[in-house]
Amino acid sequence: MKSTKIVVSLLGVVVLALSGCGTTSSSSQGGTSTSAAPTNADLKCTLTIAGPQSQASYIKKCVQDFLTANKYDNVKFKMMALGEDKADTDITDWSTGPDVYAFASDKLMNLKKAGALSTVPSTYATKMTTDMGETSVSAGKIGDTQLGYPYAGDNGYFLYYNTDLVPADQTDTFEHIVAACASKGVKFAYPFNTAFYSMGELMTWGAGYTVTLKSDASGIASIKGTFNTDKGLKAAKAMKQMMDNPNVSYKSGCQAAPTSANKIGAVVDGSWSAASYTSALDVKDADGKVTGNKLGACKLPTITVDGETKNIASYLGYKEYGVNPLVSETDTARLALDHALANYLVSESVQSGRFDAFKTAPTNKTVAALDKVKNNICVNAINEQAKYAIPQTVVPAGVWKAPDSLYAGLDDKSISTDAQITTALVALNNKVEDLNAK
Repeated sequence: MKSTKIVVSLLGVVVLALSGCGTTSSSSQGGTSTSAAPTNADLKCTLTIAGPQSQASYIKKCVQDFLTANKYDNVKFKMMALGEDKADTDITDWSTGPDVYAFASDKLMNLKKAGALSTVPSTYATKMTTDMGETSVSAGKIGDTQLGYPYAGDNGYFLYYNTDLVPADQTDTFEHIVAACASKGVKFAYPFNTAFYSMGELMTWGAGYTVTLKSDASGIASIKGTFNTDKGLKAAKAMKQMMDNPNVSYKSGCQAAPTSANKIGAVVDGSWSAASYTSALDVKDADGKVTGNKLGACKLPTITVDGETKNIASYLGYKEYGVNPLVSETDTARLALDHALANYLVSESVQSGRFDAFKTAPTNKTVAALDKVKNNICVNAINEQAKYAIPQTVVPAGVWKAPDSLYAGLDDKSISTDAQITTALVALNNKVEDLNAK
């Protein structure tokens, strides 16, 4: 395979000066053979694009628009359903995996270890920093290496509520929310069975973990946890307080639109549910025309333990696109096209359209400054909660199993006293600190 020279315009169009995707073009005249540089139309391959099924139709249109606009007439593609939170577990053989795929930022290290992330070309990385800012772009970095294309800055959660069931002035504290729910015969849904939510809550008083990378950023050198402290104990007691309340629903499947029919007045969830929850709470006239909406959204409430009040903490990360170099192997032209496509999928126009379709909080600064984004209740809620959120940077995969025993004990009441909770937290902390060896 000949080397490939890549010239990238600001629009993300890749011009390939030499052969790629297994194609060549030649002519012979007067006994002299010359090799002509192929155009985009000469490229022949079938790409696989992976991401959430809920976004498949929109992304399919974006990919087709990109290929058509840039005259990749012989490049085909297929869509693959892949949860952003499962990219590092659902695919075991990346040599047959997708070319371009969506993933949650906490999966970055595991995907790098699997060889599934190609380094972002410096031209794209520089442009992303200009368009998005360093905070967003750094979510796709390990050390100084840019590996991801961030497209959403709302991989976290906040409070949704039905304004008829839980008035806005009753969303400030846990106690007010459950009282309002009780008066209407509904519940407050908080999915503690899922570690994404329970681990976030366990950091409310300042407990947590610190990850130190190896000097070459090739992996984790050490993890230091502080869940086995008084800060961890207070947070666990807060979780117990919520799980013990008869007006709280916390098990698998508890998340649903806050409606009387669902028997939910308020629910902790993320912006990925914004479109469906908004639709469920639309107010319509006799002709079916939408005349209003009863969905509210705000930061998580405060909770009081042993006389001390804290705002409940959460996780907050990013959603990104990655380019898998293993599927293209030595085909540098295909790899370059994959990067150009990933770069397009985080562009201003695609992010604006994604917000319209899914209310996804953008990483692009221009889109974030639009009135339609600034006035969105879910974007405002995630921004409010960000003050109390723990960034999802390098998160060891095993963290999502660490609180299982604590949760199970609080659920079946075998863990109840402060001493029992403390013992469970020591075990949890040990699990977290042992993850660097995994």
